[in-house]
Amino acid sequence: SGTLGGTTNAMNLTVVGDYFKAPFQNTLNFTSASMSVIMAGQAPQSFEAVDDVRDLKINNPTSVTLENSFRVLSDLALLSSGTTYVEGDVTVAAALTIPAGHTLVIKNGGSLLASAALTVNGTLKVEAGGELRVANGITITVSSTGTLQLQGASGNPARLSSANASSFFTLNMN
Repeated sequence: SGTLGGTTNAMNLTVVGDYFKAPFQNTLNFTSASMSVIMAGQAPQSFEAVDDVRDLKINNPTSVTLENSFRVLSDLALLSSGTTYVEGDVTVAAALTIPAGHTLVIKNGGSLLASAALTVNGTLKVEAGGELRVANGITITVSSTGTLQLQGASGNPARLSSANASSFFTLNMN
């Protein structure tokens, strides 16, 4: 146990093993404006955190599971083919692009809050019980190569919703 912190600019923590775990509050303290956690394994990985993360880069050609609830204060970068699973409540502050060849799956009980533009060039699946929430005034763009799938079930819908009752968003399908 302990605390992982950083104040140096351009610092990267590259994870090539099975998992990154910081499951308790105040165990991550990244104050640098350019601190990145890079999930770069070659087999399935899990990322388990509850503290804010500045930048999270997914560079794993198989899969990465995002567990727990946390905020990505800057970039969630999906850099490779493969699949990212969202099982907790994840908030992304910057624009998010799902590249061609990548699949992002919001699992039952999971949610993703897009606080900035969301572009789908790959596949975005919201499974039964999952939710894609969109901040006020944000645009979701699904390109001609992209797919948006809402895979609800009877009594257990997949949800695409605004962040709150007074918010709106735009959905562009190309």
